[in-house]
Order: sequence, then C-alpha cells, then structure tokens
Amino acid sequence: MHSTTDEHWIENLNWPEIERRIAAGALGILPVGAACKEHGRHLPMNTDFRQASWLASQTATQINALVWPVLGYGYYPSFIDYPGSVSVPDEIFAETARAVIAGMAFSGVKR
Repeated sequence: MHSTTDEHWIENLNWPEIERRIAAGALGILPVGAACKEHGRHLPMNTDFRQASWLASQTATQINALVWPVLGYGYYPSFIDYPGSVSVPDEIFAETARAVIAGMAFSGVKR
C-alpha cells in the first residue's frame, strides 16, 4: 500500500497544493480494488486493494499524476458466499465511480 507521506496521493496534500499541481497539468488516477473480497485461504481480503494502491503509486511516480483514494467496494457477486466478502449492486458501483470521476474533473483534472 502507499506511504502515508506519498506526495502523489491527494489525501496527503492540502487543497492549494492539489490546485497548483492540477494547474500544472497533473493527470488523475482513480484506483479500483476490492478491500473486502476473498482470495483463497492464503491471501488477505484486501489483496486487490493493495495491488491497486501499489500500481497507482508506481504509475504516479512515472508520470505527472495525482492519485485519489482507492475505490474499495465494487460489484463482485460471485464472491459474496465467502465470509467478509462484500459486493455492491453494479449500478451503485458504476454511479459511484462516475461521481468520483466527475468530482475529479470538477477539480480541474483534464485526463
């Protein structure tokens, strides 16, 4: 997972810094990865969340990007029979992702 001091994650920045970086052309990344979905008996429930966080951090260091918090819930109906696994309806997941992306765009992110 990302560091609590990673300068690419907006949760670690104040809004004037985010505004400055967006004005300088920063791209926006919205990582998506389940925070509570089974991955067999040998892996933690947040395996997808960790991978999405890692990939977003690695990508952001290669390009001029800001990373929004990982969207940790999604539509995973085939996993709900496993204790602890959570799936949200597909229309709620899609609408949530659209709303977050619209917020990113409203903040000035162009891509």
